Amino acid sequence: MLLVPLAAAAVVGTVWGAIRFFPFDGIVPVVIAALAGMAILALPMPKIARIAVGLVFGIAVRFVAYKSLAGPPDIADTPLNLLLSAHVLAGQGLTIDLDGYGPHIRGMYPPVYILALAATQAMGGIALQLNIVADLAASAALYRLSSGNEKVAIAYFLFPSVVLASLVPLKEELAVALMLIAMCSVRRPLLFGALAGLIALTQPAWTPVPLVAFLILERRTKAIALALLAAIAVLLPWWVRNALVFHHFVPLTTSAGFSLWVAVFGTYRTATTVPMNEVAMSWETGRAALAAIGADPAAYLHRIVTTAAHNFALNSEMSYFVGRDRAPWVASSANVADAAWAALLVWSAAKRADVDRRWLAFAAGWSVAIFLGLWMEFGQRHRAFAVPLLLLWICAQPRMRPLSLLLSNAALTRRQAHVG
Repeated sequence: MLLVPLAAAAVVGTVWGAIRFFPFDGIVPVVIAALAGMAILALPMPKIARIAVGLVFGIAVRFVAYKSLAGPPDIADTPLNLLLSAHVLAGQGLTIDLDGYGPHIRGMYPPVYILALAATQAMGGIALQLNIVADLAASAALYRLSSGNEKVAIAYFLFPSVVLASLVPLKEELAVALMLIAMCSVRRPLLFGALAGLIALTQPAWTPVPLVAFLILERRTKAIALALLAAIAVLLPWWVRNALVFHHFVPLTTSAGFSLWVAVFGTYRTATTVPMNEVAMSWETGRAALAAIGADPAAYLHRIVTTAAHNFALNSEMSYFVGRDRAPWVASSANVADAAWAALLVWSAAKRADVDRRWLAFAAGWSVAIFLGLWMEFGQRHRAFAVPLLLLWICAQPRMRPLSLLLSNAALTRRQAHVG
């Protein structure tokens, strides 16, 4: 039932976004690509052929789109991730100077995606290639989770917002892949725990997802202990590094206070200009944001509600991160991304499904993470995990009871009626 109002909001949001924000210049190639993707999913063909055609087409679209971009990315975290990876390769570590925050910021960004990007660049690759590998891994995990439904895997690989996200150096593609692989690994506690640690160090906002899911799915004390040990083993080097750098225990990043400030004021800055430790600066900024919330809680609640409504109704944020001025089709692809999101929600809301406990457990964890994240800086990319979850939902057909069971139940009913 929860999906029904979300679906309605997405339909309205698609129309509203098309009218208010995104022009239709360059829509023809976008529509052709979208129709081609739908044909790959809908036309009858052997499974292996659909997989091959879908992957080749998806990779080709990504490279064609990437080659059409003009200039380097210059919006939000996209240039900063590239700069951080360059600093890692230069031996400077995860250190960056940020306007509004100050010089030598060392703990605001989680390390896994930056290190993966640096490794890719060290081998002569680019962010697009890293993101394609992540998308392929996510699609393979979806194929397994859907019991071999190739349409689910290809639908994710060709989903407009996923294609757009692959064009820019952002961490969500890798985070989704790690999460889906974790869903495949719930019966292997050591592997699951290691993946949970990597998820936390890739997209900290999703840290509750594997934690909640595993506690729902697993009751054995030994399994929980093994998963916890594996997660700690992955997190420990980051903890030691942060202790040496900040002389504080920083479990994930120093961004909590800054993110709350952004949620309250919508600006990227600190609450003080007094030079201080980065951890202390985050705490001071968070306290100032909490004081503003206490002074006007209604205004804060209004901002949170309107932001959430906007970000759940639309799915076009990645066109902003790619940069509307970098290619003529980007603004038009935002409309297609919104339409695909609305269609996915409408289809899911109308679908009866018989899902396994893994799906439900991870959906519960995702709900917890989203509820907590809504009160901080929150964007559409922070709920990117919803796309594969919804695709799994719509492919989960109700299981038909075996004919023999139906016949035996019918025979038992007749005998009971005869005895009666």
